[in-house]
Amino acid sequence: MVTLEKTKSTTEVRSTKKRAEKLSKRIRESLKNLKKQKEFRDNGEFPDGASIAQDEFQIESYGMTPKLAQEILDNCNILNRKRDERKVSQYTQEIKNGDWKFEASSVMIDNKGVLIDGQHTLAAIAAAKQKTQVILMTGCRQGVAEKIDCGRGRTVAQRFKFAGVFPPDNPNVKNQFMLRVIGTIVRTQESFRGTPIKKGEICDRGLNYYPDATIKKYLKEFSDSFEYFYENKARSRGFSSPSVLAPIVMYFNRNEEKAKKFYNTLLAGEYTGTITAATNAVRALRKQILKIYDALDNDQHHKLPNKFYGSGRSSELYFFNMVNKCVDCYDKNKTFTIE
Repeated sequence: MVTLEKTKSTTEVRSTKKRAEKLSKRIRESLKNLKKQKEFRDNGEFPDGASIAQDEFQIESYGMTPKLAQEILDNCNILNRKRDERKVSQYTQEIKNGDWKFEASSVMIDNKGVLIDGQHTLAAIAAAKQKTQVILMTGCRQGVAEKIDCGRGRTVAQRFKFAGVFPPDNPNVKNQFMLRVIGTIVRTQESFRGTPIKKGEICDRGLNYYPDATIKKYLKEFSDSFEYFYENKARSRGFSSPSVLAPIVMYFNRNEEKAKKFYNTLLAGEYTGTITAATNAVRALRKQILKIYDALDNDQHHKLPNKFYGSGRSSELYFFNMVNKCVDCYDKNKTFTIE
């Protein structure tokens, strides 16, 4: 018993000593980094000889190299919020794809040599490994940082209308309708990093994290489909939700006539022609959608399917997968079963 207590005591001493050594090492590294940051802010220079820390405000179009971008991040980025790697990924893709608009990106350094705006831009330049133009502002006054990013951000629909992606006479509600549906389509096909999405899954990030070029590509691909479904959109929210419409819009691109029949049968709930496995599939889908929305409207959540609720965007994914499966059964005249 005595031996055990002694061993335990010795172990505790060693453990405490080890933790103290680790803490001491971290402190030394922190002090070293702080010294390095101070030296860089006081003495650092851009390749053209301009001091990073300067009193006079200057603004210019500047060719930022990956090396300098990383140096600024390592030495001057001491006050910024936590970096969002999803935004870095988006900007990196835009730089690599030639879709980078430097006039809309700024790197701001205050008169003490501290980076106050542009950390995501710099991180993307370092990741893309290519020299990139930015709007560089140096010598910013103290207090400017608290006024950055305080304005109301534009939605994708507002940005695209302003940029002329949508026709000027398009009503806002039409633009929003297209982007909501395209959002579901894009996120079931590829991630915001551009990697393929596994069938039956969905990216949990919205369109704001996707490069504009990706969104435009899908808008162009399904432009004819959107015209039809917008002009014939359902009044019931159950049949107009993006996760229900997305698989039908995709079907429209493969077989316009069959997609129209599928959609009209889904809305009408009746079919006067020959009853087949295909028509039964659509009727079963309609019944299930109405059943789910009736349960939601009456707070009868116990009547909802098991897969409807869960982590992330499970309800959205449930609708998409159910409609997608029904479309496949309809197209092949197969029996449709609801899971």
